[in-house]
Amino acid sequence: DNFKLEVVKDYKRNTNYIPVCFGDRVRILFINTASFEAHEGHPMHLHGHDFVLRELYNITGASPNIKLIPGDNQTFNVTGPKVDTIWVPFNQALTFDFDAYNPGEHLFHCHNDFHLENGMMTTIRYMDNDYCQDLPKFKGGENKYPTQFCEMGNCAPPSKLSMKKEP
Repeated sequence: DNFKLEVVKDYKRNTNYIPVCFGDRVRILFINTASFEAHEGHPMHLHGHDFVLRELYNITGASPNIKLIPGDNQTFNVTGPKVDTIWVPFNQALTFDFDAYNPGEHLFHCHNDFHLENGMMTTIRYMDNDYCQDLPKFKGGENKYPTQFCEMGNCAPPSKLSMKKEP
């Protein structure tokens, strides 16, 4: 009964986006040292992409003097499972990689509705060629299928397989 409609008179463009260029492999470092409520984690979700967890860190110190301490066995294989949401525990940090192959502007936000409604959101924005042309290009090799799918000894993508006819 006490609901009051708010009229938005001015729309302002998002100026806090993460710029990416088409074809890049992007690494994001997410540090969770703050919380809306005491000691909670954040389920971070990226629209339009899948990503792979790469590193998990413990944190010491307080902002701006935070130190990241890699945990034992906390570096993950680039061929690990691809996900679009990951839990970032309180007082820890993680890095994840995604390949920028879906042009547009995509939400990156906490999946806790209270956090999202209070501004824990940004976007991944694909930039135009003027922005991207002077950046170094990714010089990687061919990606292989994830090792967990390579039990039969031949892990090459189908286009690389030799077409042998059975006798």
